[in-house]
Amino acid sequence: MLPFLLTIQKGSGIQSQTGNVAPGILLANSGEAISIDIPFPCQDFLFYRVDCGTFTLSSDLRLLYDPSRELDNRGVFSLLQYGACVPPLTLFKGISALAAGYRYSIRFSDFNISSSCSVQWSEPAAADSKLNAEEQVRTLSEAIRQRLAEICAD
Repeated sequence: MLPFLLTIQKGSGIQSQTGNVAPGILLANSGEAISIDIPFPCQDFLFYRVDCGTFTLSSDLRLLYDPSRELDNRGVFSLLQYGACVPPLTLFKGISALAAGYRYSIRFSDFNISSSCSVQWSEPAAADSKLNAEEQVRTLSEAIRQRLAEICAD
């Protein structure tokens, strides 16, 4: 699949777009801003950088990298500590990642990025409140095991 790449010129809007975003990720262009909704859980990342009045968004970090970029110590620490770079961190200064479970809005005029949590939590079922802590842990552990089995089967 062709990687997604979107280029926005400050004040002008979208200049070019190639490829398609991953299924489930929603993009909307209002003319003044672009909205990006990354559902949770989403295993695909979007990365961005801002250089010289240009905002570039991509599904492939390699398309944003250039050899003059320095390593970001926070991103390296995150990779070593957690086994992954936790968004918005990446391994390179000046390149950031968008996190799943958030809705982003990027204004074309100044590339201001605002975000809000898009995850909707439901109230616990009445039956859940009747379980003691040990039963809750067992039920949760079983649900996680089942979900992991589904994901790993794909």
